[in-house]
Amino acid sequence: DGTLRNGVGGAACSLHLTAKPGTIRSVILVDGQPDQLSLYCTELFGILGALLLLQQVLKNYKQHWEHLTAVVWCDNEAAVNRFNVLEGS
Repeated sequence: DGTLRNGVGGAACSLHLTAKPGTIRSVILVDGQPDQLSLYCTELFGILGALLLLQQVLKNYKQHWEHLTAVVWCDNEAAVNRFNVLEGS
């Protein structure tokens, strides 16, 4: 999820795994010019943070993963619409 207040942006992401380590949460400061930051930008940073966390988990826990399923939840309509345009690519 992304947030923007008084020109300062941030994002939070949470991974819920059925195997260890379980749940991982991260809070990310979104750097940028205050007049150029938007909720769209902070939301995408949160998604990127979740994907990077997932990549690190998969790299660190070298297991034979039989079934991997991921759901990315996003409450920013602009980010969802932009992602949907890319789906055909």
